[in-house]
Amino acid sequence: MEEWLNYLRQEKRCSPRTIGNYRYDMGHFVAFWQKHNEASLTLEALKKLSVTDLRSWMSARVTEKLAIGSNARALATLRSFFTFLARRYDIQNPAVKALKSPKRPKRLPRAISIGQAKESRAGILEIWDEGWMARRDLALFTLLYAAGLRISEALALNISDSKGAMLRVIGKGNKERLVPFLEEARAAIKDYLDIRPYPLEPALFIGSRGKRLQPAVFQRNIQKLRKTLQLPEHLTPHALRHSFATHMLSNGADLKVIQECLGHASLSTTQIYTHLTPLQMAENYQKLFPRA
Repeated sequence: MEEWLNYLRQEKRCSPRTIGNYRYDMGHFVAFWQKHNEASLTLEALKKLSVTDLRSWMSARVTEKLAIGSNARALATLRSFFTFLARRYDIQNPAVKALKSPKRPKRLPRAISIGQAKESRAGILEIWDEGWMARRDLALFTLLYAAGLRISEALALNISDSKGAMLRVIGKGNKERLVPFLEEARAAIKDYLDIRPYPLEPALFIGSRGKRLQPAVFQRNIQKLRKTLQLPEHLTPHALRHSFATHMLSNGADLKVIQECLGHASLSTTQIYTHLTPLQMAENYQKLFPRA
C-alpha cells in the first residue's frame, strides 16, 4: 500500500488531500476484510477476492451511512490499487472490475448572482476591522470570482506568478495554465500588497503571522460575511468558481475558453454549466432567431 501511495504521490502527482482520501479508503477496506474474515489480509487473499466480498464491503459502508459519492470513490480507490498490483506484481483479479459503482445523483453547481457578488465585495470592507486583512480578503474574493480559480490554486500563488495581463496557475496534477489577470483583480491585489506587513514573504496571500494563508481562515470569513449580509448558504469560495463559469457562459463566452480558464481536462466537465443558464440561453436564441 505504501508503494502504491508513493507511486500516486511521485509519478501521478496526486495532491496530499487525494492521497489522504485514498489512504483512508484502503484502510477502511483492510479493516473490514480482516474483521469479516478474522485473518490478516495478504496478497494471496487479494488474488482470491470475490464479488461477494466486495458487495459485503459496500453493504457495510451503506450501513455506516457513508455517502454515495464516498462509496463510489472508495471503489475507485480499490480499482486504482489493483491496477498498481497488476503492473507491479502481476496480481490480477477480475472481481474488482466486475462490481458496478453506485450511481451518484447529479447535482448542478450553484452560482451566486452578479448582484450578490457586488454586494459581497462591498461588504468585506464594511464588516472587517483589520485594514490589511480586509484588503487581502477583498483581493482573494475578487480573484476567485474574476479568474475562476479553485481556493487551493489561489492560495498556492506567489507574488511572482503574475505576468502582466496573465496569471500563472498550478492546477490539479501539477498542470500549469495561464488565466487572464483582469484589471479589477490586479488593482485589488495591488491595494492589498501596498499595505500588508511581511513584504519579503513570497506567498501572495498570507495570514496574520505572515505565513501562507490557510483555506479554513478564508472559508470562516466568507461564512461570517454570508451571515452578516444574509446571503445564500451556497455562497462559498468554490461557488465563486461556479459563478465565474456561469456568468461567462451567460454573456456569450465560448465553452472551450471557459474550459481553458477553469483548467478542466475534459470539455464534458465544463458542459455542466450549460444546464445552469436556460433563461439566458432562451433569450439569446430569441435574439438570433426572432422568427423561430
